[in-house]
Amino acid sequence: RIAAFPHTTYSVSNQSSSKSIQAFARILRQSDFNASSMHRLFGAPLVKEEQCTATGPIYARPVTSTYPSKDCPFTFLRKQQQQCSNPDDDDEELLQQQDESKKCLAALFVLGFSLSRNDLVSSIIGSNETVQLMERLGLIRPCSIDPSLMVPCLSIFPLDIRNNNIEQKGNNETLSLFFVTDWHPTVLSTTTVGKEGAVMYIGPDSLALVANWPLVVSKALLSSNFPPADNTSTDDTIAATKTFKILDLCCGSGIQALSVVAILKSFFSVEAKATCVDINQRALQFTKFNAILNDIDNNHVETLVGDINDWDEAIQKHTILRPNGQKQTIPSPLDRVIEFAPYNIILANPPFIPVPTTTLVNNNTDMYNAESSSKRSLSDVISKRYGLFSMGGPTGEAVLESIVRIAPYLSDPNTSVVAIVSEFMNPESTLPERIAGWWSFHPASANKNCRANSTDVLQPDCTDSIGILFTNQIPLSAYVYASRRAGNDEQERQQWEEHLQKTGIHVVSPGFLFIYRFGKNQYLANNEKSRALNKHHQESASCTRLELHHVVVPKSSLGSVWTPHNYETVDFAIQKSKETIKRSIGSCND
Repeated sequence: RIAAFPHTTYSVSNQSSSKSIQAFARILRQSDFNASSMHRLFGAPLVKEEQCTATGPIYARPVTSTYPSKDCPFTFLRKQQQQCSNPDDDDEELLQQQDESKKCLAALFVLGFSLSRNDLVSSIIGSNETVQLMERLGLIRPCSIDPSLMVPCLSIFPLDIRNNNIEQKGNNETLSLFFVTDWHPTVLSTTTVGKEGAVMYIGPDSLALVANWPLVVSKALLSSNFPPADNTSTDDTIAATKTFKILDLCCGSGIQALSVVAILKSFFSVEAKATCVDINQRALQFTKFNAILNDIDNNHVETLVGDINDWDEAIQKHTILRPNGQKQTIPSPLDRVIEFAPYNIILANPPFIPVPTTTLVNNNTDMYNAESSSKRSLSDVISKRYGLFSMGGPTGEAVLESIVRIAPYLSDPNTSVVAIVSEFMNPESTLPERIAGWWSFHPASANKNCRANSTDVLQPDCTDSIGILFTNQIPLSAYVYASRRAGNDEQERQQWEEHLQKTGIHVVSPGFLFIYRFGKNQYLANNEKSRALNKHHQESASCTRLELHHVVVPKSSLGSVWTPHNYETVDFAIQKSKETIKRSIGSCND
């Protein structure tokens, strides 16, 4: 299986044509490969699934190299599915083929089992042609030890999004999407993928941001940005107005941006264009693949490689120098990001693990079966376990801070939202103040009262930006957090705890940060045509202020703030978001 071959590079084929990817998407749909069918297949006890805004098989743990059995529970799955179905006589053969094909896909791409080529050919829709198609796409490959076995190189996460919290109904009650990405680190084990390492798997944080944010805030954005002149709200009125612009920072597989693009199109008939940024080229390759897989035109998706931490400094220098008439070279691809600005929606799931920099002494057998070493950097250990996508610097806030700092320059002051999912350090003490400082600190501004001198720019008489930080009612203590990160390794746990104490991290909570901007519409008419951070945009950014509210999400028996099927928490967050948006729009309209 994949974890048995160290330092082997697996990747979606660069030669994958759009037609081949679209053909595979049809196989997935014909096989009824979606989140709801996975819940039924695995007997997942989801509570009131119809009330959940987004669901996926987040509960399914893929098999690892230490799994006690080498055999896929194929017979068990088949028996279970037969008990759940009662097909009509005329459709029995067709449904049986669909069930067998679905179980093949679930065994390969959700559970991570290797299957024999013969089983795949006899069971999957499309037979040998589909098996060859998956090989060409780089999704499976023959095992080098036993070529009769086909090894799943990547995972495929089915995501169902419902519009049950949207007042305006579209053509689709449920939107089913698919996302190809790398396996969980426990599956990859010693396997090295790509030059920059693995792309983030679809975890509870990724799914929770989709569940908590796009459906409701997209509606709020549409309602505020496109008010019908005759006081009537219709799909045609909205669709004819404007194309939304989305920026996804640390995009990974593209799940956030592509989900929002699909939501706007399917539920609101609104076109959107996304700019997806990641430091890992492999992540952008997945994003392009997933766009085609979900019938999203690649002309609506721009992918850029970039280090966001470098952009923060570049934007600050550019903003300082340009008013003095000096030209500052903007590093690529930041120039492309600026070219498409301002954005209506900025999304981010940044690396957030507070990486220890101390050295871990390991006198036992090397835990990764690599070259033995008496000393190993703990950050190196974490990197092997989680990948580049998890490294948030010593405090866990390195990338988060950069994103919050650059967002005022790139978001539309008139109508935009910044949505970030992350683990937050010390959320009940200094964090809200720090975030507000990151957002409002712009060295280009000499006016401490945050008022622009030019009549051509936004005049923020009211609070320019209003935000809400959601965290759990009961955060994790440093001891519990260190224990969870270190697993069963007591020495590593101690190193974790010492590092957290040194950096002043006492508690940690998963959560969300939403920042809304609904300013007065006082832009020049030609601002929409602006393709750079000109004087107008600079002064607008330097005048931003943020009123940030910390909201503690009540404890629920259904799970935490990141539990996607916890509809109670989702409903609570949605209501608070609506209140925040209403307050922002109302204060700016007074």
